[in-house]
Amino acid sequence: MAKIQELYDRASGETIYPVSTTRAVICPNGSDLETRLTSEKQSIESRLEKAKFALFVDLWNEAWGEYGGYDPDNAPDPEHPFMGNRLWFTYDEAVEIYQRSYTQNLWSLERVYKGCRLPTVLPLRVPIHELKGTGVFESAVGVTRISIIGPPYDTTINLSEASSMFANCTSLEEVVCSTHILRAAYHNVPTTNIFYNCFKLKEIRFYCEKVGFDIHWSPLLSLASVQSFIPPKAVPDGATITVHPDVYAKLTDETNTEWHALLALAAEKNITFATN
Repeated sequence: MAKIQELYDRASGETIYPVSTTRAVICPNGSDLETRLTSEKQSIESRLEKAKFALFVDLWNEAWGEYGGYDPDNAPDPEHPFMGNRLWFTYDEAVEIYQRSYTQNLWSLERVYKGCRLPTVLPLRVPIHELKGTGVFESAVGVTRISIIGPPYDTTINLSEASSMFANCTSLEEVVCSTHILRAAYHNVPTTNIFYNCFKLKEIRFYCEKVGFDIHWSPLLSLASVQSFIPPKAVPDGATITVHPDVYAKLTDETNTEWHALLALAAEKNITFATN
């Protein structure tokens, strides 16, 4: 390494070399070095942010599949271009949802979103047609819509555990499984509080093939949801499905033909609707 030789004025003793200067170093393009370095730094940071954003868009699109995506052309405004479960989010909101969601295939989802306050989460991916669902969304008071992506075979996702699966989801409106349906397949006694306090629930596809269940907390259920409660095969020992008085009123209203027809369909499968 070359040695820096200090030079001094013989008369005054002041340092001649090396010497500090306050004068700016001028670059060939005419700008001073400090300004150029600042500009280059900002340019690099801008390119990194754009690359980071593009990568996140790819991750978001892949995670949501048919249930969402980055769609600025159809967004309600430029600030909310990320869609999931028909809800629109800013970039920061989308990042938070992605970071706090489970992106891997899971067989057991027990309590993974307990207490969640986000409006939605990435679709739950079930790699096989079995799912442990005890308390998955218990007290997830912020969640409004849930999507479940099942395996590319069969039409049911069998719940080996389902107690308190959606209990106290006070904002929940929809549970969408696309071509699949949730089935409490192995329960010989009614599952405990699956839909407790789900008073905003409108859409879900669910049935028990051995015993009945209680969903009397939900007055807003759609016709398709209630129809899904009737299993494809008759229940040998019979079962009772307890629904909200408003739902029961539709079922028993003989002038409401579509709803009233479900009573006969249920009777064919040894199912009885009741209310409390």
